[in-house]
Amino acid sequence: MLAAAMVLGWLSALATVALAAMYAHRLNSAQQLVRAQIERPAGFDFADVTFGAPMLSPDGLQIAFLALKDNKRSIFVQPLSSGKAQPLAGTENATFAFWSPDGKYLGLFSNGRLRKVSAAGGPVQAICDAPDGRGGDWNAHGTILFAPGLFGPLQRVSDGGGAPEDATPAHKGDKAYSDRIPYFLPDGRKFLFLQVGKDEVGSVYPESLDGGDLKQILPFGSNVAYTNGYVFYVKDRTLTGQAFDVSGLQFRGKPIPIVELIEIYGPRHLGNFPVSQSVLVYRQAPEENRELVWLDLMGKDLEHWGEPAPYIGGIFSPRSHLAVLGRANADGQGNSLWLTGVPRWYIKR
Repeated sequence: MLAAAMVLGWLSALATVALAAMYAHRLNSAQQLVRAQIERPAGFDFADVTFGAPMLSPDGLQIAFLALKDNKRSIFVQPLSSGKAQPLAGTENATFAFWSPDGKYLGLFSNGRLRKVSAAGGPVQAICDAPDGRGGDWNAHGTILFAPGLFGPLQRVSDGGGAPEDATPAHKGDKAYSDRIPYFLPDGRKFLFLQVGKDEVGSVYPESLDGGDLKQILPFGSNVAYTNGYVFYVKDRTLTGQAFDVSGLQFRGKPIPIVELIEIYGPRHLGNFPVSQSVLVYRQAPEENRELVWLDLMGKDLEHWGEPAPYIGGIFSPRSHLAVLGRANADGQGNSLWLTGVPRWYIKR
């Protein structure tokens, strides 16, 4: 289930008082904060944020998201007024969907190409190669800014196709860096993006299609979104808003925490939220502690092992009497591996 927030009109929000305070001076008696939820399509599950966050159309009236059925992933488009989501044919295995500035098309990555498709349905058109896309955005001048792969600079290409060109500086001698998840600011020239270094720590930078020196504005990173004078990002699993000067490309004032326990995929620095106009959509993922249990071949509990923790999987070696367990990190930034011996009672068996 996704939570939707909107301060203008007919739908909105599991937003907190903090978000309401950010917009309070813009609300009148006919514009009240309301709360709503977006349900998953019948027979489908929401895809996790690993493959890209949901995206709101520029006018804030539609949402595009990825849903799964039988482990197959497709893009769904839903007008927020109707509450009925429709799948887009031909978008199987899509990742990192994003809207055209007029809300009529969606960009996406699939099968090694950057592509586009009408939001109303129709043939999927290839634009250029993108071996392993990591996010894109589309401006009103017909330029698509995108990350074509795991490493290297952002590239730019015409929405009609053609040969891509680098849009951010290459890092000579450092092949481990990655520029990704770009987001155009209102003028369609300046943009924000995430840069991940060889230490796998992500930072947010502003840049322009006209070029210029890079200057870090956030030492930690996630996908970002801008609306109504604020940039939104995830810090320590908390969705945060902060006033932003688009002309000076710098933050103003203090960060405002909005929602805690946002779903985030740490290795890709992806938080599960989009923002557009006065609409905020997010998905929370509270940590769930799980117990380790030994079972017999009939599925009967034999013994509970260790303390509950946010385990996500593991492997066990009967010969060495060791287990490697995967656990979600407390800060939501990725996972970690834990090596442990099996209980003494098991060895004696």
